[in-house]
Amino acid sequence: MNLGKMDRQILVEKYTTTRTDSGSFVKSWSLVGTFWAKIDFKSGSEGLESRQEQGVQIRNFTIRYCKALTLNEMYRLKY
Repeated sequence: MNLGKMDRQILVEKYTTTRTDSGSFVKSWSLVGTFWAKIDFKSGSEGLESRQEQGVQIRNFTIRYCKALTLNEMYRLKY
């Protein structure tokens, strides 16, 4: 792993369910951490869906190992 190529900073958020004081549940995204990442642009495409132009880009994000990230959770990245 070439650490010099990890030159982009990303935010990783985890989908959580929290109980409020009134007893109801609120679903939200909570910050796990900020990481340096290497981003590889794999492919992209454009097309029409429901008469609107759509663009899709596939990217691979590589970060260093972190104990806080597990395979059992749902995450999103902010770049």
